[in-house]
Amino acid sequence: MKTLFKFMLSAVLLTGLSCNTDNSYADMDQANAKIVMASKAGTSNPFDYLGELHNNFMTDMHNLKPSKDKIPDLALNFVTENGYEYDTSVFNSNTVSEIMNESMTSEFTEEKIDELGKRFQYSDEYKKELHKLSSFFNADSYENTNDIVNQLNEIEASYLQSKLSEKEKDQLLATIAIARHSADYWISFYPNDSNSNTVASNRIRWWARIFGGIVADTMGAVIGLAGGPVGAVIGGVAASAGVQTLVDDNL
Repeated sequence: MKTLFKFMLSAVLLTGLSCNTDNSYADMDQANAKIVMASKAGTSNPFDYLGELHNNFMTDMHNLKPSKDKIPDLALNFVTENGYEYDTSVFNSNTVSEIMNESMTSEFTEEKIDELGKRFQYSDEYKKELHKLSSFFNADSYENTNDIVNQLNEIEASYLQSKLSEKEKDQLLATIAIARHSADYWISFYPNDSNSNTVASNRIRWWARIFGGIVADTMGAVIGLAGGPVGAVIGGVAASAGVQTLVDDNL
């Protein structure tokens, strides 16, 4: 089975869509100034700032358009410049590159979560909560982008009520903050896909394009959390920038 990222990229290329021909590729400065997504309204997630950092970095990467090999160092420099410290025994250019590559080539499935659970010693309860995200990412269809945003809001609400250890609950909330803001970013990246009147024959196109980025970002956050909350940003932004770089290179 193709990974969701490959599926997204294939959908873009096979349909002949490009930033130069269909105006679906947003000018991110304008998009960020104009788009106010419902997912940002009224959240009580204390880690919402991590999602904001994620999107700030992605806007920088869209404007800078770095080569893929530069992204790990740019991600590490970004968190430092914003006043956050990271565990240097966990994160360096090589380890961030590994997280980026794994995140971009992994399906967000229950099987993958179980694999990570063995690697990072997740509790069964924590895995069940992450399985909610895997069910969301692997649903058969979505009505429109509002449906995507609303479902992520519902998952976040359930995470806020979850009965886990403080560490694992913090990890859940950091993950959903990245996922929610990533959805904002990728929906604004492909603004035409936010049209609720998208016809059924085109739904596979917008679904694949948007979810290719969100899945990689969220997987990067999950893996990066081994190094603490700031690791969610490092992993998430590296994966997201890696996806964006490849999309840029192939459009």
